[in-house]
Amino acid sequence: MRRGAALPAPEPATASALSGALRGLHFFGECLAAVVNHFVEFRGASLTRRAQWSQRWGARMARSLGVDISTCGPIPRQGVIVANHLSYLDIVVLAATTPCVFVSKKEVADWPVFGLLAKMAGTIFVDRARRLAVGDAADHITLALEAGATVVIFPEGTSSDGREVLPFRASLLESALRTASPLQPAAIDYALEEGSVENEVCYWGEMTLFPHLMNLCRKHRIEARLAFAPAVRTTASRKDLARELWRQVSELKRGGNPVVTEYRPSEQRVETVREVECLHA
Repeated sequence: MRRGAALPAPEPATASALSGALRGLHFFGECLAAVVNHFVEFRGASLTRRAQWSQRWGARMARSLGVDISTCGPIPRQGVIVANHLSYLDIVVLAATTPCVFVSKKEVADWPVFGLLAKMAGTIFVDRARRLAVGDAADHITLALEAGATVVIFPEGTSSDGREVLPFRASLLESALRTASPLQPAAIDYALEEGSVENEVCYWGEMTLFPHLMNLCRKHRIEARLAFAPAVRTTASRKDLARELWRQVSELKRGGNPVVTEYRPSEQRVETVREVECLHA
């Protein structure tokens, strides 16, 4: 090669792999920093304080993964958020949007990195192998709500490919009824400039965590869209409530607004999250 000649451009596959590796390092660096920050500032903190920690680091992790979050509708500040579930990325997106505590299957506690972060965030774990586990989880959710925390539940009971919202299980709604807490329907959706949301963002079936995450890191930009309906307060039975919440979340996901309401955003917002005008179906 002649002196001063330009170096050949890297092959697209090589450039994508390098970009993904750098983004992965950035993401895991943020995870490590979050753990250190928790031990320094938030160890032994209340649930509401840990929810604030989750929001701070959720926003940073979203930026490190190239996730742009847009929202429409009234962002919850209390009560229970009832959302569809597509991916582990849902946790990052919701945490970045509002301070909250999650309800998750017990297996997540054993996941590398994510399990530790979930425990630090005050996640309420449900052991589905135990018959009484849902009752125990309901007691913990009740305590969290009484402490002023916003709690996120995914009543589908699993993540999916996003083609449709799966039927909602009613059992975890008991705590909201006990405490007369508002329930706020939320729909999560994603878009990619290139690739398949169903296979590269959604995490379902027999997918494996680390390869899925590394592939996700190669994406130039991920658009996350959160739509919220106004809060529901009801004395309906759990089963009727589950059906109504499923209907509202399904409508939100299709791009509709079950109800339109005026909303003034809080002054304390995370820069990663931007509000957009809600579109009617």
